[in-house]
Amino acid sequence: MDQNNLTLDKFSKIRLRALYPGFGDAVQKFMEEVTRLTDRELSIIEGMRSLKKQHRMFKSGDSSLDSRESPHNYGLACHLVFRGDDAMLKKYTDSERRKFFDGIKLIANQCGVYAMIDLQTYIIHLEMDICDLSQLADIHKDGGLMGLHDVWQYLDYLRKVPYGRGWIGDHKFYKC
Repeated sequence: MDQNNLTLDKFSKIRLRALYPGFGDAVQKFMEEVTRLTDRELSIIEGMRSLKKQHRMFKSGDSSLDSRESPHNYGLACHLVFRGDDAMLKKYTDSERRKFFDGIKLIANQCGVYAMIDLQTYIIHLEMDICDLSQLADIHKDGGLMGLHDVWQYLDYLRKVPYGRGWIGDHKFYKC
């Protein structure tokens, strides 16, 4: 992923690199297109989640999905927000915001990802829908880094791309 075309904050760079590479490429393309078309920059506020974090979020009610059920556990989902002045788009009417976010969804679709937008918080949730997540949960049996590599190998196989392309290796953030 060439991040030279984007101005990313430190944490967005880290989160982008931690995503499954095929998804990370699509997220980067999405961010570039949104910035180009709207003159607004985005930050990635959530990306890969460990199984423990996902389980805690499920138990606390912050997520409807338990560990191994969430695309976040496989590097296939992230949350983004707008940066800068009027990040909450308050200068727009509700109708204008809805139109704006309909356009954001179209950009996501063109970049090969699915977008959901929370109109209360204006968080953009992106995910890549490659296969049934239960298939990935079966592959990710041990829940550790090797299991994640097995999942990514399977995703590479499904996408018909060379095994391991763009992987960064040691995922220190990924603690089970």
